[in-house]
Formats: sequence, structure tokens, C-alpha cells
Amino acid sequence: MVAQAFFVESRTDQACAWNARALRLKAQNEVYLKFKRDQACGS
Repeated sequence: MVAQAFFVESRTDQACAWNARALRLKAQNEVYLKFKRDQACGS
């Protein structure tokens, strides 16, 4: 939710950072993985 809020505000760097935190907690979550792919977040 936090990543999405930052994305809506066009703060992609923060959106990707929050999504990365979520992925560290649940690495195989399809929603987080899709967000990472769709927003072209780095590794």
C-alpha cells in the first residue's frame, strides 16, 4: 500500500524502495513481483 501511494504521487524511487522492503518479507508474493516488473524497479 505504501509503495502504491508513492507511485500515485510520481515518487517512483520511494515506491520501488517500499516494494523492495515488502519483497524482503515475502519474496514470492506475486503482487509485489508484478509491481516491481510493471514499474521497472531495479534489483
